[in-house]
Amino acid sequence: MKTYLRFTAAILCAAVLPLAHADNCAKMSGKTTCVTFHYSTGGSNSYSAVFHADGTFTFVESPSTSGTWTCAGARGLVDVEYMFGGFEQQSWYARAGQAGNTIKGNGKSITNGYMYDFVSVPNACASAAPVRPGLRQDD
Repeated sequence: MKTYLRFTAAILCAAVLPLAHADNCAKMSGKTTCVTFHYSTGGSNSYSAVFHADGTFTFVESPSTSGTWTCAGARGLVDVEYMFGGFEQQSWYARAGQAGNTIKGNGKSITNGYMYDFVSVPNACASAAPVRPGLRQDD
């Protein structure tokens, strides 16, 4: 009986855990989260990332930024592609956290070659100013 219970528990864990991660990504839909970036060029900044329910992606502080976001597979993985300020191509790979309320990952400016890591930080965007047109993401 013990072997049967362990086997059943193992199957349930194998089936349920990936679904929990997938839900984390899907639960990002319609949310805005503050993301702090740390750049290979030095410095850091924060933007309010909006994960629209229709799969589009924007930053509150940079209205001309637009792109897409998708859930990749069944492990809470997130793929984000966008044009920062309408001219600088960016690519992220990340993992959504508990209930889609957090995100952590890495990215790269395809246009300018710098790289960065990022993490969601509650309230870090409260003082973020609108982005002036023509600035790179790492400015």
